[in-house]
Amino acid sequence: MFNMNPKPGVVVYSCNANGLINKVADLREFLARTNSDVVLLQETHLSGVDKCLFANYVFYSTLSRTHFRRRGTGILIKNTIPHYHLPNPTLRYVETTIVIATISPLPPINFISIYNPPRNNPSFTLDLENLIVLNTITFMAGDFNAKRRTWNCTRGCRIGKQLEHFTLLTGQKIISFDSPIRYDRKEASMIDLAITRNFNYACNATADDELSSDHLPVKFLAEHQH
Repeated sequence: MFNMNPKPGVVVYSCNANGLINKVADLREFLARTNSDVVLLQETHLSGVDKCLFANYVFYSTLSRTHFRRRGTGILIKNTIPHYHLPNPTLRYVETTIVIATISPLPPINFISIYNPPRNNPSFTLDLENLIVLNTITFMAGDFNAKRRTWNCTRGCRIGKQLEHFTLLTGQKIISFDSPIRYDRKEASMIDLAITRNFNYACNATADDELSSDHLPVKFLAEHQH
């Protein structure tokens, strides 16, 4: 979809890349075609020597704490959007990259790309607590590996139960697509989500068949509520 006209809000994509280095050319074409404002990436699998450049975007990458070519997160943001990269707080369970951006007419928004490993400790929400206190307005999206019928999964898991409880307790909103995002030999699942806090946008999620990953990219179109 070409979108060369001014947008009524903000276009944010989230995608588990399942390895970025061999998809750079595809991602460049994707950025030019979708005119995305912010792209949140998970499982980039980058090392300290990998360099990825994208015209008209700034790329922030966080290597995995495992020090292997797996996991890892990143954020692409238009270079015309006032923003700054925020180093991660101390995290024990999840992996993140954080950018605080000012998109008029809203105050600064904390965009967080998050990867929560499968079968993680349910205490991962302690990390989420440390993330949401960094800024009043938060848009956190990525691969939570959290299943719950509440967001259209065929079955639930303890991570999903804990995530739902945490968002209810902290007054956050979960935004999900209404069809599966990830496909494997066993099942199709909906584990790529966004969690927002004090986010004064009407936001809807759609999915695109792009970027040759086992996860479909999720597009979040956020329109300002006057």
